[in-house]
Amino acid sequence: MNSRLRSIVVLAVASLAACTTNRFVVKMTPVAGGLHRELTGWREKQEQEKWVESPLPIEVRRRLADAYRGPLPRATPPRSRFEATFPSVLPNDLGGSGWFVRLDTPIGAYFEYREHIGGSLDRDALVDLRRTCADRMTELLIAWMRKEMGTHPRFDNVKAALDTKGRRLLRDTLHLVAEDRSSLATVLGDGPVGDYLVEHDLLDPKDVVVERSADQATLPTKVLRRLVRHAFEIPDDGPSPAVVAFLDDESIEASWKAFVAESPEVAAVRTTIDAQRPRGGAWAEFDDAEILMELFLRGVVDANPYDARGRASLSLETGVAPFETDGTWRSPRVEWAKEDVPLPGQMATAHFARWSVPATAYQTERFGRVLLEGRSLANYAQWRARLAAERRQAWDASVAALRPGEDLRPAVERLQLEGPDGDERANEGRKILLYALGP
Repeated sequence: MNSRLRSIVVLAVASLAACTTNRFVVKMTPVAGGLHRELTGWREKQEQEKWVESPLPIEVRRRLADAYRGPLPRATPPRSRFEATFPSVLPNDLGGSGWFVRLDTPIGAYFEYREHIGGSLDRDALVDLRRTCADRMTELLIAWMRKEMGTHPRFDNVKAALDTKGRRLLRDTLHLVAEDRSSLATVLGDGPVGDYLVEHDLLDPKDVVVERSADQATLPTKVLRRLVRHAFEIPDDGPSPAVVAFLDDESIEASWKAFVAESPEVAAVRTTIDAQRPRGGAWAEFDDAEILMELFLRGVVDANPYDARGRASLSLETGVAPFETDGTWRSPRVEWAKEDVPLPGQMATAHFARWSVPATAYQTERFGRVLLEGRSLANYAQWRARLAAERRQAWDASVAALRPGEDLRPAVERLQLEGPDGDERANEGRKILLYALGP
């Protein structure tokens, strides 16, 4: 298999130990104008026992420069840095999307950050993509069997087996590989696909164990052979009928390669390859069967090796511990450890943080202490933001007049808003304050 196509497949299934990968470190800090975001990126290649750094591919750097609305930085030293301040909507720098919201009040501010990294949130579109790839592979397998079996009376049985059980297997394989977020080899030999094959009587448990450390390409052959045997209603250990002798280990590879070389998918890829050959040079010959497998895996991955995929670490300077986050709090920031960026055919990884910063002096002057912080301050800021501007001003003026002491609780109970629904709307704010005050 040509090295460039191999790199596509390796990147796509996020697998092998000795490989080249993009690395991204993202640092975020709330500022007056929104959220300041700084991304540093480089490429790592494992050589023997160390990682060697090199610049990101130029295509990735150009895309990141566009996302950060700035010039293309020089990649010397190998690490490139991009930074900008975003008022609310965050850039699509890691193949996803996100946002940052700040709600200011006189008694403090509430902050919320949320972002999904890589992948996609459009589950329906992902399912459609995987089904399309699996269905096309099913059609090709049926056409291959028709070519080899001709008018044999058992062909309809084989076609029915591939059209039902085989089609479901291919669809479910893509779903399982995408959702497991590990390498194709791992999922096949030591994960949910192997379990699926045993459960549906398409593979013996012994085959899963024995083939785990072998060439994973033998597993599909075993599964196909069993499907055909079931269609012929012969035992798994019985002799193969002469008409399907091409499924024997010695013949199947040559038969399949001869067939896929004529497929329109492979022809289209070859046309693209010819157009992209380096000027004055040539790439090694491609393997048609592996081209087709790469096309099948597009149900899970994006085949572009220059996309901004790889591993990412994120941190968010909050100053105080969030009351809710999926990250790790290490004062003064929340951190999300280095992890693989999900591929386009996978579900995105979501990260979030919610925190509040009380106006200590302001609250102490009116309540005698910091009354609202964390989640209670967030609830107050969200309620206040739902009020019309005139009502917010009137409410803030009433709260500003509060003072600590025995009359504080009755004064909070008397807080009002004008209008037909004023008491109902004010009651939400009163309840937040009264609950924090206690009995």
